Amino acid sequence: MVAVEKVYSSSIDFLLQQVEGQRIDFKSKRISPAKLSKTLASFANTDGGEVFVGIEDDRTWDGFQKLEDANAILDIASKIFPIGDFVSVVFIESDGRSGYVLKIEVSRTPDIKRSTSGDVYIRFGAQDLKKADAQSIKQLEYSKGVYSYESETLQDSLGDVENSSVPHLT
Repeated sequence: MVAVEKVYSSSIDFLLQQVEGQRIDFKSKRISPAKLSKTLASFANTDGGEVFVGIEDDRTWDGFQKLEDANAILDIASKIFPIGDFVSVVFIESDGRSGYVLKIEVSRTPDIKRSTSGDVYIRFGAQDLKKADAQSIKQLEYSKGVYSYESETLQDSLGDVENSSVPHLT
């Protein structure tokens, strides 16, 4: 069950003054779940962060009229993250504002998370950057501790020795 929290209007005013960046993003309630999956994966692959769904780019509150209206978004979050692991969700309501905003808080994960399309993203400033080449993904695996340089064999480090300029070790 996703909780509903009533938040003071002054706290919402403060939230709406925040600038999107490395750890915070605002999304329209009309965002496609697949597009939102990029941001959720990028937060998990980097420093973590908070996504507020139901706040427009111009920082106007445009919440979901019914909690059920956010079901597709909740479904995407549950596909990327096992329930309760590295993600928490809560609906926010406030006096004088219509509807519910969905707050999704994502923690940095120990493994690489992918969007619904299977792509890898990282958060850099206020953008989700796609990491498509194997080297970038491998570097992300190292930075997250999925793999360490110490666990690699010499052959892994050298790659294809036959076709490289590295002398053979015999």
